[in-house]
Amino acid sequence: MYWTVQQLIQDKIIVVSIGYLAEYFMVAEALVLTLAPAISAGTLSTQADRIIVILHHKLMQETDENIVLLIERFIRYVEARPCRFRVWKVIPLDADLLGMVLSFCVTYLIVIIQFTNT
Repeated sequence: MYWTVQQLIQDKIIVVSIGYLAEYFMVAEALVLTLAPAISAGTLSTQADRIIVILHHKLMQETDENIVLLIERFIRYVEARPCRFRVWKVIPLDADLLGMVLSFCVTYLIVIIQFTNT
């Protein structure tokens, strides 16, 4: 059985589908906006780690003692103060943020369900 577009509009199948599609886009937008800082912070941390690796390679190739001392000092400085981002010094902005958000949502969803069944 085939439907025409006019029949689908009359049966409101297309309208409902567009409504669901809009809701999916809203959820996807909320997830992207929630996780964008964590993705950016993770990218920046990865770049900082790459710089350290490049400096170690440069350190092995360098022959000038003054430059070797400067590179070693900078590597020690960066390793002592790693690139980390936190919100209010509590919530880490990294790959674990997605798990934290999901566990938070599931926990409070369970609490809400328990209170509504009482």
